Amino acid sequence: MVTDSAELLGWYRGALSDVLPELDQPALHEALLLLSLAHDHGTRVWVMGNGGSALAAQHCETDWSKSVWEATGKALHVRALVNNIGNVTAYGNDLGYDDVFANQLAALGAGGEITLLISGSGNSPNILRAAEKARALGMKTISMSGFGGGKVAALVDTPIVISVRDMQIIEDLHVVFCHLVMKHLMSKGRQ
Repeated sequence: MVTDSAELLGWYRGALSDVLPELDQPALHEALLLLSLAHDHGTRVWVMGNGGSALAAQHCETDWSKSVWEATGKALHVRALVNNIGNVTAYGNDLGYDDVFANQLAALGAGGEITLLISGSGNSPNILRAAEKARALGMKTISMSGFGGGKVAALVDTPIVISVRDMQIIEDLHVVFCHLVMKHLMSKGRQ
């Protein structure tokens, strides 16, 4: 265990620096392309996650809609399924938490849309069921998960796998991806 703050900072900086080059560049490129095309064509993007991943989903929605709109004049049509606490608790209480995202996709989603599943482990039952529902609806699916990708990586079209087994580093990379997409969409300029 690192106890000295300078040592901890050095370790953390090293951990982030070590994992960035390991990210799957073709998967990142494919995800950027899908989200860029969604921006161009007004395709809806659904984002979801649990705990810190839920917060990353909210962060993506904010940056991809408000910040991208300010820079380009056109928002990415994105919604984090965790943002409506009434929906989350109603679906969870009445139909089960394992299906809290899958049922929202069934009610609101449509074929041709995009689903981004953000997960630390890649093994949360509600994320796995949402991936299956999205595929059944004909949606394009992207996941971003740590611990080698977990089970969700095998269920999606474009898995972005983070190999580390440190939840905080994984969550940092979720936000890095969010910002990468935002910067990419903003670089397209006003439309």
